[in-house]
Amino acid sequence: MELKKKYIHMSHEKGRAMSQVTLDDDYNVPESKPDIVRIITTKGAIHLEEAKAETGHVLLRGNLGFQVLYRSDGEENDIAYLEGEIPFSETVNLDGAEEFDPVKATWDIEDLNIGIINSRKLSIRSLIVFHVQMDEVRDEEISYAMENEEDYEIRKENIEALQLVTAKKDTCRFKNEIILPSNKPNIRELLWKNVQLRGLESRIGEDVIQFNGELLIYILYQGNEEDERLQWLETTVPLQGEVDCSGCRDQLVSYVGVDDVSFDVEVKPDYDGEERMLVVDAVADLDIKLWEEEQFEMLQDVYSLKEDVRPVFEDITFEKLLMKNNAKCRASEQLQLEATQENMLQICCAEGSVQIDTHEISGNGVYVEGTVAVELLYITTDDEMPIGSLKGFLPFHQTIEVPGIEKNSRYEIESGLEQLTTILIDNTQVEIKAVINLNLIAFSIGNRKRVQEVNCQEADYESLQKIPGLVGYIVKDGDDIWNIAKENHTTVREIMETNELSSDRVGKGDKLLIVKNMGA
Repeated sequence: MELKKKYIHMSHEKGRAMSQVTLDDDYNVPESKPDIVRIITTKGAIHLEEAKAETGHVLLRGNLGFQVLYRSDGEENDIAYLEGEIPFSETVNLDGAEEFDPVKATWDIEDLNIGIINSRKLSIRSLIVFHVQMDEVRDEEISYAMENEEDYEIRKENIEALQLVTAKKDTCRFKNEIILPSNKPNIRELLWKNVQLRGLESRIGEDVIQFNGELLIYILYQGNEEDERLQWLETTVPLQGEVDCSGCRDQLVSYVGVDDVSFDVEVKPDYDGEERMLVVDAVADLDIKLWEEEQFEMLQDVYSLKEDVRPVFEDITFEKLLMKNNAKCRASEQLQLEATQENMLQICCAEGSVQIDTHEISGNGVYVEGTVAVELLYITTDDEMPIGSLKGFLPFHQTIEVPGIEKNSRYEIESGLEQLTTILIDNTQVEIKAVINLNLIAFSIGNRKRVQEVNCQEADYESLQKIPGLVGYIVKDGDDIWNIAKENHTTVREIMETNELSSDRVGKGDKLLIVKNMGA
């Protein structure tokens, strides 16, 4: 029997894995840099160059980039800066992985320890946790009708599901030029730079995804020879960008995640030829998924009063949007200087990054725990060590409400820092306040039986003769009128007419009179 079919484009999680990697290497200070006397602060970032699926595993290649701000051996205890990188290649075992499967890899730098071996050599040690997820995109075949339906008893079900429209990786570049304020001296040497992406929002348009947010930019630098003091600048600039995305429209369900942000800050001459212009170039790696909510009929069961009809069933899983929830969480903490640290005179820069430690479905939502790793650069009261660093953590927890969520529901969370403020209490204490964005999209999982094919043959009249011609039936728990009619060789319509029912709904304990139909 020929069935009429259509295809639903879907994405299913194929597998996920986690791997811890320890990087341990020595780094020689370039000849162009002065000797290291004392490290002030360090920072690291992962630059993933390749995430490639192979049979049974995923290959990750890239480097750990690091920055070091330190006091040099200059006569006036000069502040200097260097940056470098350590390459890595890691294999993450993942059952079911096949070549060309799409891979999503994220990471957390759980520990970065940079120490001094001697004035010309550093020890770099880091613990990195990689999370790898692999999705399978395929077309699911759905039977929605069959030939000569009037000759058969047909049961159909209305299904609401998400059909995948787009799943791709892309990048969005943001470029800004900043001119130093008139009260700041020219830049002689850039000592430290930091760019943070804050409050990034996406909006779906016709064949395009638009982005809005802001860049928080901080630099520490040596001024011109007329002003030997350390100089710094902290400023924000609005950003706008867009990514072409064929098939986009505002009615679609969207998930746009930021996997990574890389940046570069260059000093260039302004229009008068003075070193007063900063060119900030930031690139965001995006994970884009778009779905369309679609309703369709699916053939659920079939039988005949004239033939022996045997449908072949297969399991199928549908996803339906439960909720998109853009939650905000607040955290605050007081940080205290250690006895060996120089006292604070003024805070120059506050940098923060969000890390989710655990998340799970709990009650009517998703419970999330994590930390905001915070680092402050500040001007000290010690002229021999003019700049200091203070690091700390702000714990947070939040339950993101998702009505209707169940244990088998699927969800994705993206976190980001919206706001970070500092209040200097005294020269040894500072209060930190943070606002964290927790953007969640949740899907319900529906499991169904689909009719894959229908085999027909002549009716077995000997078996039919064994079915009673008249039955008094008491409805059991879990019964429905369709299955009762199929088992007793009649139709739903005839049971309703015989029992004068106005609806095909029956409940436990209902009494029915059933007359067998031989299909003559």
